[in-house]
Amino acid sequence: MANGDAQYFKATLYFDNEPAISGLTLTEAWGEEGYECEPLSEKGVFDGLRGSTRVFVGAPEPVMAPVPPAQYPAVAQTNIDWSKTFCVDAKAACDDFRHATHQCEFRFLIMADENDPEIAHNEIVSTLLGIHQVAPMRAVALHYLDMIVGRTNLDDYLNYANSHLDQPQQMAEMLAFGAFVTEEAGAIRSWTTGLEHFGQTNLILDTSKVEATEVLLTIFGLGHLVVNGRRFAAGEAITSYDLLARFEAAELDGRPMLRIVRHEAGENTPS
Repeated sequence: MANGDAQYFKATLYFDNEPAISGLTLTEAWGEEGYECEPLSEKGVFDGLRGSTRVFVGAPEPVMAPVPPAQYPAVAQTNIDWSKTFCVDAKAACDDFRHATHQCEFRFLIMADENDPEIAHNEIVSTLLGIHQVAPMRAVALHYLDMIVGRTNLDDYLNYANSHLDQPQQMAEMLAFGAFVTEEAGAIRSWTTGLEHFGQTNLILDTSKVEATEVLLTIFGLGHLVVNGRRFAAGEAITSYDLLARFEAAELDGRPMLRIVRHEAGENTPS
């Protein structure tokens, strides 16, 4: 979230057991990525500067009563063929979250850069990679996305984003915004979180005529376009990813959204 000239992000890190993690091991791991680190206080495991960002990693503690984001476990119970998507596997993430034994707080502060919103997300991912290399995480709850990421996706997406440290970092879009889907009595709802960091109102799609995996692919595809510079507005029509639709202003739990209204066969083309 933005706060004046800075962007602030919060997460909770989950582990299989009490992690062997210290300020020294983190400083060494981040140093191997090319970052100079400077502790600024003795709070937690690490509280200080990592390059030009401020990072706080709290002291590990046993998981007592974990509280997942509100859409869980519903998004983990939807019948999705995750092998067909690039999205975070909500079922696996929920399972990993429930089996974790220890947790610690993670906070990240970076000066806002309105001209390049990817910077903050790339820096978060590389920061998490350093932690994951020192103490492999079972799951991460990204509170700014209301999304849980499980171990397999952490392994894949953190490494994907940072696989070539001598080259420009690749954007791990799967960790930059959330894409979710639920299904109840044949009614499917899919929506995004986190696109506001890219200057875009989040998207929502309700349907009963398309299967859940395809709906998730559609909403993720539109989010992909946003991360790569596209912006959508109410009243606009779109033809993309085999989608013919228009956007309408909407709300979800009091938050402004853009509703995707699909054009179905036999209807007039949206204008």
